[in-house]
Amino acid sequence: MWLGITAGLGAGALWGLTFVVPLMAPEFGAVLITLARYLAYGLFAFALLLRRPWLALLRQHWRGLLVMAILGNLLYSLLMVLAVQRTGAALTALIIGCLPITVPLSAAWRDGALLRQLAPALALILAGLLLQQAQAFQSAVDWLGLGCAVAALLSWNLYALLNARYLESHPGLAASDWASLIGLGCLLGLPLLLPLYPLLDGAWPVVEADAWLRLGLLSLATGIGSAWAATWAWNIAARRLPVALAGQLIVSETLFALLYAFLLEARGPDWREAAAIALVIGGVVWGVQVLQPRR
Repeated sequence: MWLGITAGLGAGALWGLTFVVPLMAPEFGAVLITLARYLAYGLFAFALLLRRPWLALLRQHWRGLLVMAILGNLLYSLLMVLAVQRTGAALTALIIGCLPITVPLSAAWRDGALLRQLAPALALILAGLLLQQAQAFQSAVDWLGLGCAVAALLSWNLYALLNARYLESHPGLAASDWASLIGLGCLLGLPLLLPLYPLLDGAWPVVEADAWLRLGLLSLATGIGSAWAATWAWNIAARRLPVALAGQLIVSETLFALLYAFLLEARGPDWREAAAIALVIGGVVWGVQVLQPRR
């Protein structure tokens, strides 16, 4: 179980990087950022699959990998970047940070006893997220950006549930192979984003070479780290943990995104942020104890 928890936290640390990429590459649009990230992920994953019977794996799992690639990667990433660019990282993190609430509730909404046991832990997590992002509500809201953030939340929520069920129904599928297959699915799905480029990004960006180099490095970091490595770690967590507990561990994505933002701003958390982090960690620890498997 603790290997699964560690893997889930590691996935959150890698996913947290994606929230700061739009802030570190403001010259580029959401579609181009998503294309660059998943081109890196897909090529890396395909290189890994060349050592495996990848054609046989593709024929066996092509439906599942395309669904997971679109829901949990291409669509989610595009919506998240759009939300960050339009509403800022704070409000986007608040909405997508509700995943630790929505995933457990989606997985256990019929289990009244479990919901009652999880209620205090979920309440702590929700209170921490609200406290962390309380200032986001003081500014005007971009409703299109807000809609993108909510859609990203729904997309990843559905991905988390379907991915856990798929891994459960295919116990012989290695977590690393599934991460690579999803990357291959992302590579195959990239043409779906091309018609959106003129609609969302507009003209091709005219920027200095340094900006393109920065985008390339960020794409490698998020394509290989936040996509393949994080997906591999998350598959380990999804296979070893109840969906309700794995869902709560998604909160680490928000916490690490906050940490990276502090590093970019060269400051530490204020009292509000420190209290929010304490509430969130307390809720996760509580949830771990509630869901601890019994003999």
